[in-house]
Amino acid sequence: MRLPASPNEPQMPIQDGSTESGDAAIPPALVARSAFDNLVSGTMTSIPPQAVQSSPQRPELVAGLSGIAGWLGSNGGSLTTRVFRGGVWLFAGNLFTRAAGLIKIAILGRILAPGDFGLMGIALLTLQWLEYFTQSGFNAALIRKSEDPHRYFDTVWTVQILRGTGLAVALTLGAPFTARFFHNANAAPLIRALALVLLLRGLNSPAVIYLRRELNFKRETIWRLGGTAAGVAAAIIFGLAYRNVWALAVSLLAAQLTETALSFWAWPYRPRLMIDREMIQELMQFGKWIFWANILTFASGYLDATAVGKLLGSTALGYYEVAAQIAMFSTSQIGTYLRGLMLPAFAKLSAEEDLRNAFLRSFRILVLLALPAAAFLNAFAVPVIRLTVGERWIGIAPLVRILAWTGAINGLGELMAPMLHRLNKPKKVTVSYLLRTLLLAGVLYPFLRFAGSTGVAFATLPAACVATLYLLVQVSRMLVIRPRQLMLAIVPGVLASIPFLIALRFVSASWSTSTIVAAVLTVLLYGLTLAFATKGSSIIFASLGSKT
Repeated sequence: MRLPASPNEPQMPIQDGSTESGDAAIPPALVARSAFDNLVSGTMTSIPPQAVQSSPQRPELVAGLSGIAGWLGSNGGSLTTRVFRGGVWLFAGNLFTRAAGLIKIAILGRILAPGDFGLMGIALLTLQWLEYFTQSGFNAALIRKSEDPHRYFDTVWTVQILRGTGLAVALTLGAPFTARFFHNANAAPLIRALALVLLLRGLNSPAVIYLRRELNFKRETIWRLGGTAAGVAAAIIFGLAYRNVWALAVSLLAAQLTETALSFWAWPYRPRLMIDREMIQELMQFGKWIFWANILTFASGYLDATAVGKLLGSTALGYYEVAAQIAMFSTSQIGTYLRGLMLPAFAKLSAEEDLRNAFLRSFRILVLLALPAAAFLNAFAVPVIRLTVGERWIGIAPLVRILAWTGAINGLGELMAPMLHRLNKPKKVTVSYLLRTLLLAGVLYPFLRFAGSTGVAFATLPAACVATLYLLVQVSRMLVIRPRQLMLAIVPGVLASIPFLIALRFVSASWSTSTIVAAVLTVLLYGLTLAFATKGSSIIFASLGSKT
């Protein structure tokens, strides 16, 4: 069976720009990909000597690094090469972003009070509730279009500005009512200040969707990191200078201002105001499902924090938000990273077998990364918290342990959403978010009454499991994936998690000798499991290689 060809599927050269001649130089892309395949497969396939020859004037190491740098800086090549290169850039960018966020929390966590984080949490919840309930889904619709989407940009940009302005006005006028809802009058001025974020976000260049369409993750990563770096720098400077919640607000404003300015650098575009009703209606045909999915995603992802802030207060919300930041650092973010990478990659595949193989391999590696990450946080939660945010946050350890599993399960679902979008089934993704939201809403209050914020964290776990299981069933049906194939993809990740769970009994509250030894041994065991589980495959990109 063959699915309809993706409109963006290119005609590929023989191999990364190489020719059929046996004497042609092996390009750096092929060298890097071969090295990657050898690393993850455990094989020792030889690389042609001409691929690693260095210039007589330079040492081999320098020449090798120069070749890799040149490959990372290029934009061409086959689908396999572009996806792999994009994965490297996305991974590096995601790692830098999460590390920068953790550094920001580690510094501000020692300067600001938990109530400050809770106050910022209230302002962010208000901003995000308003923004998500007005998402258009236009960007996702433009990425999927077969034709060049440039003619839509002026209309999309104009709609963005109108939406951003309207949301900023609504946020400013509604600030006193939101502060009253959360029983915290100090939230009102903070909410008004964050209205500027919505204005700036509305000015973003819509042309940046070309970066995803063309798999140009290098430029996208640099664009995003500019905002991240500006936000972290502003947070640290203002935090050290003023030691109050406004350091968090200034950080967000600086990040958005920088990101908006750099969006016009990322993909040159000269905007003008224009409204075309036919274009809007056309984009909304697909965007409507993205719209509902965004609303339900946010509802299920932030209903817990809203309940904590409303019923337990801003200080409890501050503890909960910091716990979530630590827990999600390596669990759900892995799935988010793969989603950003595989959404355009899946769109390049057409044969059902290629899609099935690509999904199974990427799902296997995602399980192999997400579940052990959650197990690691369960074993080393207390020393990690003490190392990052300090002694006074030790009480959030139970929250970190629970939310780590929730993040891992939700991360698995992040991979299935782009596959369902590729199969033209965005409705299925929306249904999964609806299931998660309804289940969470049903159990949230009883769990909160029984165990406070820890109960709220527990409530997120069954909701995540049900939604992810639904997505997995839908993808399995549509790609004709057998239960045995799924088990083979899941078992390595489960086995790799066991050493961390065993280490629980040997870990102390600080980085003692026993804790360090347990950490080293479990990571080594995990590495051996990872090497064994990935032996003989190139994990994610092997099925994409059939397109080159």
